[in-house]
Amino acid sequence: METNRVAPVAELCDPESLCALVADVSVADNAAALRLLTQAVERWPQDARIHFLNGSCLAEGGRYDDAIVAFERAVGLQSDYAIARFQLGLLHLSSGRVAQALAAWEPLDGLIERDALRLFKQGLTALIEERWQDCVELLRAGIDANTAFPPLNSDMQRVIERVSGALAGNQAVTTENIPSQSEAESSRHVLLTEYLTSKTKH
Repeated sequence: METNRVAPVAELCDPESLCALVADVSVADNAAALRLLTQAVERWPQDARIHFLNGSCLAEGGRYDDAIVAFERAVGLQSDYAIARFQLGLLHLSSGRVAQALAAWEPLDGLIERDALRLFKQGLTALIEERWQDCVELLRAGIDANTAFPPLNSDMQRVIERVSGALAGNQAVTTENIPSQSEAESSRHVLLTEYLTSKTKH
């Protein structure tokens, strides 16, 4: 992983501008949001939050490879950006790239034991490893712990329902039980949830 460089304050989007950008993006359609974010990336290329929001909009628009690049830029700039790491891994996993997902998620093991993103990562890892009951229990624990990113709860609940339903019907359970990007809640909304609840500091 590339070594992080601490960006000077002038290279980061200030709280007022970030709030204004988030507000504009939240009411724009995907094409308009991407235009706003393209301008923001050009203005603040060292701000991980801008790259993450851009990646979220790209994923929402079905441009998954471009979204992965944007998410990777976000975590390259800020390696401890946990929600960016989780979303990057989830995008890899929903696209069938298991090894890349696990690599993206590995640093999440450094979060506190009851952190929702760590629990979600552990639950999805259990799914990959065919530990079905562990998967369900860990995802449920993650949902109970998750207050920062509510839209993720419905995605994780969907995984629980699919795994539980498959087991109840003696059907095969696979990583196809991961919601596809088209089924998942908009990852853009995950970021907006974060920043519209006043988490505007880098």
